[in-house]
Amino acid sequence: MQTDIDRNLHVHTWLSTWARAEQSLDNVIPECARLGYRYIIINDHHHEPDRGYYAMAEYNRRHIARWQPVYPDMRIVLGCEAQMDNPQHCSIDADLAARHQVALELNPFRTAEAASWIRELVRGIRAAGGKVSLGSDAHTLRQLGYPRRDDPTCSYTWADLHRLFGLRPGDLYMPLSAERRTQTVQAAVMSERQEVSR
Repeated sequence: MQTDIDRNLHVHTWLSTWARAEQSLDNVIPECARLGYRYIIINDHHHEPDRGYYAMAEYNRRHIARWQPVYPDMRIVLGCEAQMDNPQHCSIDADLAARHQVALELNPFRTAEAASWIRELVRGIRAAGGKVSLGSDAHTLRQLGYPRRDDPTCSYTWADLHRLFGLRPGDLYMPLSAERRTQTVQAAVMSERQEVSR
């Protein structure tokens, strides 16, 4: 069963640790198009010091530039998986996340068993004006389609996300173009400077 979710904002390629060789952008991007995605973000493990961050990012950037014109209705964004060694440094409340325009990621495969807690978190994010990012942490082509934890031959759907987590379309993070992203970051920096100067 194919998912009706329109985005996957946590996708890996073969450049990431544990990803399969099949997970090349030449396979990933057409598969995402087949699944009907409108937005994907490639988040390889550039944070690992021995992985050659700039070479990996440039490799992905070139491939994305080659594929983007082939699928003009699907926005392909180059991202990066950031990882912190100390979990205490990762704690961020919904209000702070909203103020800094941080989208908190939800992976239904990993969070379905904690659905009631996630539902409360989503309410808090919504109340603070924040957004939720959807991604499957795909290291294989099969994982691109949000396979269900209880039956991996089926996919999570939008109805599942609403039933489990109370998600609404307005809760979802929308990937920005590079120009809009720069403007947004600049506006956030200016806002923070004004707060500090008060």
